[in-house]
Amino acid sequence: MTNLLEPPPTGPAATLPPPPTGPRPTMSPGEPRRTPMAARFLWKVFAALLVVGALVWGPYSVITLLAHEEHDENESYAAAGLTTLDVDGATGSITINAAETDTVHVKARISDGLRKTGESRRVDGDTLRLQSSCPNFGSNWCHVNWDVTMPARMAVVIDNGDGHISVTGTTSSVDIRNDNGTVELSGVTGPVKVSTDNGGLRADGLSSKTVSASSDNGRVSLAFTKPPTTVAVTTDNGRAEVVVPRDGTAYHVVTHADNGSVDDSTVPKDSASTRSITVRTDNGAISIRTAPS
Repeated sequence: MTNLLEPPPTGPAATLPPPPTGPRPTMSPGEPRRTPMAARFLWKVFAALLVVGALVWGPYSVITLLAHEEHDENESYAAAGLTTLDVDGATGSITINAAETDTVHVKARISDGLRKTGESRRVDGDTLRLQSSCPNFGSNWCHVNWDVTMPARMAVVIDNGDGHISVTGTTSSVDIRNDNGTVELSGVTGPVKVSTDNGGLRADGLSSKTVSASSDNGRVSLAFTKPPTTVAVTTDNGRAEVVVPRDGTAYHVVTHADNGSVDDSTVPKDSASTRSITVRTDNGAISIRTAPS
């Protein structure tokens, strides 16, 4: 029988075996590889953000839809003393029609979302100014569509963010800058300057002496009823077309297309002419021709 009161042996401690020095055991081909902990954490964070985003965006979309409403504002101004219509728009269409009238009538179709759309009209000296703006947050439904009827003699200046623009029948200058949207001109007789970032230009029935048109992405088409003095067209991506009357008028024609065909065979040419047509495209065909007889 062992004596429990006997002290333990005091001899030298047993020596532990040395650690293995060979290669570490490798994972067998059939054993699944575990994703590193840091990567699993990041995936969880990403998934959580997606869930939170969906939970927030759903109710937000419903709230903005319920908050959406549209209303019209109509106002008329005496045209006496007014020489220019200046439109500074954020988002929305702009339609301008010239008429035999002694007033300028403005109809604004205003669309509000969760927050109000900014819209103002005021006379500043000889200029009628129209302006719209969208809030930084809650602007899903923000836009203002303007419909203006005015005397043909008034000049037009437009700087618009997004939307279709149409001008008909004016006799004074037209200066348009549009970020996104098509520009249409009809029966305009004054000097024209139009530039667009994304959107084409279609102009019919022009009798303007000078026209300058440029588009980053979009087709430019100009059709004249009277011989112009100076035409300058540039496009980065889009076809360019100029049609002049078939009346024998000769033009100094300059064309350059990096990628695209050039056809100007039907237009009378004279390098000494005081009338010039210059068309340049990066990617797009060029057509300069006379109208059908």
